[in-house]
Amino acid sequence: MLRISRTASDAEIKQAFRRLAILLHPDKNPHPDAPVAFQEINEAYEVLGDVIKRALYDQMLGNEISNQEEPTFRHRDPAYQRRRQAGYKPAPREPTAGELLMMKLMPYTNWLSGAALVISFFVWLDYALPRNVSQEVIVEWHRTMSHHEMITDKGHSFDLPYPVNLKFLKEPELKIYTSKIFSFVDKIETKSGSHSLRNLPSVFRNFIFGPIILLVLGLIGSATPKGDTKFNLAIATSIFLLLNAVFILKSVW
Repeated sequence: MLRISRTASDAEIKQAFRRLAILLHPDKNPHPDAPVAFQEINEAYEVLGDVIKRALYDQMLGNEISNQEEPTFRHRDPAYQRRRQAGYKPAPREPTAGELLMMKLMPYTNWLSGAALVISFFVWLDYALPRNVSQEVIVEWHRTMSHHEMITDKGHSFDLPYPVNLKFLKEPELKIYTSKIFSFVDKIETKSGSHSLRNLPSVFRNFIFGPIILLVLGLIGSATPKGDTKFNLAIATSIFLLLNAVFILKSVW
């Protein structure tokens, strides 16, 4: 009744029913047999649209058509029929430019995930280790409208806003705390410890979420099998690798 094969999917059954329902609905089809046909396709859909009823129906027909070939339906296009009779096989679809790029870059996705895990591991290890302490002295400063640029005897420079800069100018001897591995500046304080500055731009202060996201992306990317999802994760990982690299370079003292 629905003109579909026994192996039709649920979507194909629903599509066939909707097409025939529009064609045979009594409000749209003036033919006198339309109401009967419309009722029949509804009954057919009630059976095939239900998993249990369809299984019972297939079992009932099993003995009758088990040794028969699945019925074929003639296409309206005669050229299509000739191609089918001649054993015509359509040419394989050519991969798109995006698919070719994905296949070319897929071998590097595991490398990106591994790099993300390694970098995030060392950043967090650096965060956990005790700090190095360097003794330096302010030997030069340049005044602007909002801050002083301080330069130490070891060539390091940092900015101090008003009025904190005046306190450091009074006590130019400094203790500078940096991380063990990457030498991220963590804190600057006067030798007496009376004044300190901790909000200097660094990965630990301004971009702490970067290594966290990089760690998550690395873990998910390593556990994901090859495919579109792994490729998209690799793109996100490469972006965060670049961002983390920029902040790491800016954070090195």
